Amino acid sequence: MNMVYSDRGRLMKKRIAVCCYAGYQAGEKPRSLVIDGRRLQVKAILHQERIEELPSRKRRLVFDLLASDGGRYRILYDPARAGWYLLSRPPKGEEGITPGSDGDGP
Repeated sequence: MNMVYSDRGRLMKKRIAVCCYAGYQAGEKPRSLVIDGRRLQVKAILHQERIEELPSRKRRLVFDLLASDGGRYRILYDPARAGWYLLSRPPKGEEGITPGSDGDGP
């Protein structure tokens, strides 16, 4: 597992593979991601934001996604490391359960 640590040695996130549309800039829109060997299609980008760390002024992109397994994932693109990182994902067993559904069907 490829983990990234902060300058203070704290665990930050897990590196993942992401296929994305790269138009004007790299990492513009994620299309699919590979987590633990499983490829998931991005069904929707629910939210995206640019964050800037101070005082280093490092810029990163954060995306909240709805994936093909029904789970919501939060990923980060770090241009300085040219890498994608998983920040959060649904708890095990809750993939495919969307908020507001009880899992019993329509």
